[in-house]
Amino acid sequence: MDFGLSAEEQSFREEVSSWMHEHLTGEFAQLAGRGGPGDERSFIAERMAWERELASGGWTCVGWPTEHGGRGLPLHLEVIFHEEYSRAGGPGRAGLIGEGLLGPTPGSYTHLRAHATVLDLACRLLLEKKKPRHR
Repeated sequence: MDFGLSAEEQSFREEVSSWMHEHLTGEFAQLAGRGGPGDERSFIAERMAWERELASGGWTCVGWPTEHGGRGLPLHLEVIFHEEYSRAGGPGRAGLIGEGLLGPTPGSYTHLRAHATVLDLACRLLLEKKKPRHR
């Protein structure tokens, strides 16, 4: 059994790694490895700017369906994204709760999408109450 990456997976890994190394520099270099557990309150404004940078590259909400503002990545590519994000020293995500927990739980809502910029500590959500189903 071959547990290696396919050509598509390796290409994706290289794309994420390259983007991270190109963008986690300059004003964002100070954020490397910051903002995780016990450090959540550090560099809030800078981490919000980093969230906007991620969004500009299409790297927020990567597992969300494209019709809701995400990339629609399958789980195995989401894992690769998060591995490379961590390897590059990406800071703790300011929108983690909205993006990772609230966003994928549209149970009682019919309209949900990620914004191009994340201005709040969670992804902004547009929510519309679910209309009653006729049985």
